[in-house]
Amino acid sequence: MIKKKILDSQNWYSKYYKAHYERKNRFRDDLLNPETLYQFLALKKCFVNSLYKISLNKKKSRIIDIGCGSASQLISLISLGFNQENLFGIDINKVDINFAKKNYPLLNLFWQDATNLDFKNDYFDLTYESTMFVQITNNEISRKIANEMIRITKKGGYLILFDWRYGKFNNANFLACNKRRIKELFKVDKSTILISIEKGMLIPPIGRFLSRNMGSMYFVFSRLFPFCIGQVAYILKKE
Repeated sequence: MIKKKILDSQNWYSKYYKAHYERKNRFRDDLLNPETLYQFLALKKCFVNSLYKISLNKKKSRIIDIGCGSASQLISLISLGFNQENLFGIDINKVDINFAKKNYPLLNLFWQDATNLDFKNDYFDLTYESTMFVQITNNEISRKIANEMIRITKKGGYLILFDWRYGKFNNANFLACNKRRIKELFKVDKSTILISIEKGMLIPPIGRFLSRNMGSMYFVFSRLFPFCIGQVAYILKKE
C-alpha cells in the first residue's frame, strides 16, 4: 500500500512537471511587457506589506522560499536588507535551480522535493511559497508539503503563502488556494494562527488589460473591486 502511494505520487509529479514547467522553461514573463508590469508591481507591494506584518531580524533571520524557481523573490529580500547568507530556496525544477545558482551563487539553493525537505525541525524564522499550491491539485502532496513547511518553521516563526484564491475556469491543472483550503492544509487554530491576509495581483485577464491600457487605474480598480483580486498572501504564525 505504501509503495503504491509512493508510485502514485511519482506519477503525479511527472504529469505536474510536464503541465507546468515545460512551457515555462521556454517562455518567461518579460517585465518590460506592458501586460505584466502592474501585475509585477502589485505582487511586490503584497510581498513588502506582508513583511511589515511580521517581526524579523534582517541580519539573523533564516528564510526559505519553497518552490523558489529562479530565486527572484529571494533577490527582493536582499534589496530589502536581509542577509543573503541566511536566505534559502528549494525547487523541484532543476533547470530553474541551476539558473539561479549560476546567477546568485551566494544564496543557499537546493534541488529538492518539497514533500521531503532536507532541513532540521524548527530551523527557519520564515517559510514561504509563491504560486505553488494553486498548481498542486493532488491533496496528499499538498498536505505533505504543508506539513513539511510547518515542521521546518520555528515555534513563533512565520509562514506566508503568496497564492491564488481562485482557480482557472475549465482548467483542472489549477486548484483555488482559498482561505478554507489554507486552514485545512496548515492546521489553522491547531498548529498555526492566521494573522493577516494581504491583497496582491488582480485576476490575470483584468490585471493584464489594465496594466497594458490603463496602468494609472490599476490600484484604484483593486481598491474599488477587491473581489477581482486573485492573488493574496496568507500570513500564518506557528504556535
